[in-house]
Amino acid sequence: MLRGLHRDGRIASADSVRVVSDDDRGLLTWLARGSQVVRRANLAGQSVRSLPIGEQLRVPKIHVLSSATDRDALWLTPPQSCYAIAWGFIDGEFEGWYINLQTPVRRWWGGIDMHDQALDVLVAPDRTWQWKDEDEFAERTGHPLFWDEAGAAVIRGEAERLIALAEAGQFPFGGSWCDFRPDPGWRPTELPWWWDQLPLGEPPAWQRGNYLD
Repeated sequence: MLRGLHRDGRIASADSVRVVSDDDRGLLTWLARGSQVVRRANLAGQSVRSLPIGEQLRVPKIHVLSSATDRDALWLTPPQSCYAIAWGFIDGEFEGWYINLQTPVRRWWGGIDMHDQALDVLVAPDRTWQWKDEDEFAERTGHPLFWDEAGAAVIRGEAERLIALAEAGQFPFGGSWCDFRPDPGWRPTELPWWWDQLPLGEPPAWQRGNYLD
């Protein structure tokens, strides 16, 4: 399970993926179209992603089972990194990289957990790039549940470091895995019964302070 957590430890999103490799380069996983994922939504089952942050934090939310529908993705999560990178594929054709800024992951027996940092970067196959979700990043900057201006500068600085690697064609943007093809026998992954388990020793949300988000 690749899980994104709220600041109090509750699950914001969860993707069921297949492990491709796990070595000194990082954890490499495959998220196939049709694989089961979990997202938070309002009581009517509608996404709250587009709501202002104040409303997102206060509207009652539930977990909704969905599926990865837009593309296949090969995700690399390097050890101790503040990012993960996806290689996107549509009908087997590489369409570019997706840089997700996040906190370093915590491993547990069922997968990895992280806190998303809102800012993302899209990198095309020709290594031109564009920012994604800058408005969401700006809205969270300065909010007591997220990061201050100094923290935002660190996050953006890490993004700019990765952009420089992409422009120079250096790993992981140097061609590795752009021709990746999954095993023909692989099927979309299903949500396991333990998708929402707490890591060993982790207290429940009500014991972890403010849990408005």
